[in-house]
Amino acid sequence: MVSESNIESGTRKVGVTSTRLHPLVCLIRLEMIIGTDVPYSIIPSAVDAVVFSSDIVLILSVLLRYFTDVNSYEQIAAILEVPVGTIRSRLNQARGKLAEALRATADHAHVDAGAVNAASAREAVETLEVAEQGDFPALVADRWLPETEFIAGNGLIRGGRDLLTFGMDKDLTEGVHQRFVQAVEGRDVTIWTMDLISPPDDPEHCPPGVVWVMTRREGRFARIRLFHPV
Repeated sequence: MVSESNIESGTRKVGVTSTRLHPLVCLIRLEMIIGTDVPYSIIPSAVDAVVFSSDIVLILSVLLRYFTDVNSYEQIAAILEVPVGTIRSRLNQARGKLAEALRATADHAHVDAGAVNAASAREAVETLEVAEQGDFPALVADRWLPETEFIAGNGLIRGGRDLLTFGMDKDLTEGVHQRFVQAVEGRDVTIWTMDLISPPDDPEHCPPGVVWVMTRREGRFARIRLFHPV
């Protein structure tokens, strides 16, 4: 019997780095849901229907669960600030939506998720380069909305764009740098995974990594949640 844990293990082994579930994983999931064989060639359209839906919690639950290392129900619930039960419910909905989308969009064109992912990766790298050059405030003013909500730590650190720029400047001043690892993208949501590099004279200064979980509105970032996997 194929269990969710088996599927997740397989996902990690094949090294999923795009914004859609690996086609083989989707194939297994869909066949489990609808109880029949699924043509391999029509998987992308069905997956895009979930990843590019309008339900932000659904999208982030799927992307975090299957494409990042912050994939426990508890971690996802903490990031999205919703009950664990809501995360379980959304992931169950995702399986249903895959089956529904399979029937409805088999012959439709689908979003080129690979290209979207690549563009997001370039944006992440550019963001870090601009920060290293000291121009992060200007970039934030351009790409983040004035009313941006910034959340960090255990959720108690809250503010706006000023706190976001202050935090980046403080890290760089203390010798902490970030290195891009991965980007995943859905409709109006972006997740960037970064390594955190502590200063040589203080190797335990910061956690090993940080995940930027962001939502967009009108093409600009409206919310950013920084989360440190443990």
